[in-house]
Amino acid sequence: MSASLFGTQEMFRAQLDAYTSKLKVSPFAKLDNCRQGGDNCLRADLFVAAFTDLDLRAFIEFFLSLHYAYQGQDQKKTLQVFIKRPKDEFFLVFTQETIAEWDFTA
Repeated sequence: MSASLFGTQEMFRAQLDAYTSKLKVSPFAKLDNCRQGGDNCLRADLFVAAFTDLDLRAFIEFFLSLHYAYQGQDQKKTLQVFIKRPKDEFFLVFTQETIAEWDFTA
């Protein structure tokens, strides 16, 4: 999951930690945006987690519930999630807008 959070990392991180705590699984790991990526800093915070037997429908509902704004503007277009199920060849990338339209049962 990646996000350009503009100073709201603590609130966002608390939401992720509450979700993984509820599932009793390891928390998302945050990659430091200036220690990863070679000579350049990543332009977004990157939170990584891998789950076994994840209830994908519940995770999507959680992802859709995440909310933050920057200067009063909703940031639904900037928050991204990368999903790769066992049968998928590649990671699929979604925003909160595009994942609502995805048929994840296919």
